[in-house]
Amino acid sequence: MTSTQAKALQKSVRYIMNPQGKETDIVFSLNDKNVQEFFEDFLDLLVSTERQSEEGIPLAKFKEEFYKRKSISA
Repeated sequence: MTSTQAKALQKSVRYIMNPQGKETDIVFSLNDKNVQEFFEDFLDLLVSTERQSEEGIPLAKFKEEFYKRKSISA
């Protein structure tokens, strides 16, 4: 994320404070394209991290299984 994107993202953030004045929650405006892109990237990163330990399969095997499920000849 560039500094310009970070600044744009900050404009769409509101903080909720408890009675003691401590920030306890963050509210993001989902109408903002920068916020949407940030969370898409964030969720992609989470999925990628979860799958790091999974063993990959060769592309040829993936294609074979994919086409079998789609009832399309390879």
